[in-house]
Amino acid sequence: MDDAALVEPRLCADARCRPGLSLYTNDLVALRPKRRLNNGQPSLHAYLMHQAAPTAGEHVVHIGTGTGYYTAILAHLVGPSGRVTGIEYDPDLAADARANLAAYANVEIIQGDGTQVAFESADVIYVNAGCTRPATRWLDGLAAGGRLILPLTSDEGFKGGAPEQVARSGAVFRIRREEAVIPPGRDVRKNARRSLRPRRLAEGDAALSRRRDPR
Repeated sequence: MDDAALVEPRLCADARCRPGLSLYTNDLVALRPKRRLNNGQPSLHAYLMHQAAPTAGEHVVHIGTGTGYYTAILAHLVGPSGRVTGIEYDPDLAADARANLAAYANVEIIQGDGTQVAFESADVIYVNAGCTRPATRWLDGLAAGGRLILPLTSDEGFKGGAPEQVARSGAVFRIRREEAVIPPGRDVRKNARRSLRPRRLAEGDAALSRRRDPR
């Protein structure tokens, strides 16, 4: 992205953002202003999509598809031989995304809870919502070599779009699933049970929930 385009992000809810107009700036576009829902900072998503590295023919699952803007970009990156499954919790936003992406034969929009909706094995899972831990369905749904882009945050969210606020309240992780090579005779079930103790997961959630903005 051109450095000239990396302007300070701001919420765009004026005439420049009316439907049908093109917007090529690094602005947060209001999707539901009264609920403070926006499309996300374009330069951040450009960076995260680069880290996810979707390629032609792959299956991408987009959690939190909104009105479908970034879903359309992901569909372009995987091409006609690939496909994108967009999952959106809000029924109105899901309906908007379905209408906006009707011309995309390689896109399916599902309305539902992104942590619960079933989907076929994915090469990329791109999460567009802050969470305190990765959903089990996301980890299980990654194909071998699959990449999960995960915004991990406290229970209070990212507190806005300013980089210093994001840094204090969360971070984005790239998780890759690798094929396990199991030595003959090794009991991996015992180690798996030890590493996935519910108590440890609960402690992790509690620690994240205690994080607060130091202001």
